[in-house]
Amino acid sequence: MKLHLSEYIIRSSVITVDGRIDICSAQILRQQLDSLFDAGLREFVIDLSRIEFIDSSGLAALVSLLKRVRLDGGDVGLILPGSSKARRLFEMTRFDRLFTPVQSVQSVFPASAELVHSGYAGVH
Repeated sequence: MKLHLSEYIIRSSVITVDGRIDICSAQILRQQLDSLFDAGLREFVIDLSRIEFIDSSGLAALVSLLKRVRLDGGDVGLILPGSSKARRLFEMTRFDRLFTPVQSVQSVFPASAELVHSGYAGVH
């Protein structure tokens, strides 16, 4: 008998967004997401549970990332907004169906997952 073991490490990032995603902040979000993609990241979980508001420019930034990532074999998981107003926009536009649904960060990463880096980027 031969036994072959292959171990893979999948590089993934969780991006948690607080506050508002509007025409001003969406450009910063897009730049940050593009930088992560350009650095080779192909697996994303975007946590929007703490946003209060998102407009069409914010949705466009997320869909832009989704297109690029899926064309390159990756995926974007999305934790929907906790705010009913912001969540309603995802449901009305059916954007909630475009992304891989994620209930929580803990549901994606096991407790044994190694955290490589954590910090803030962009506007506070």
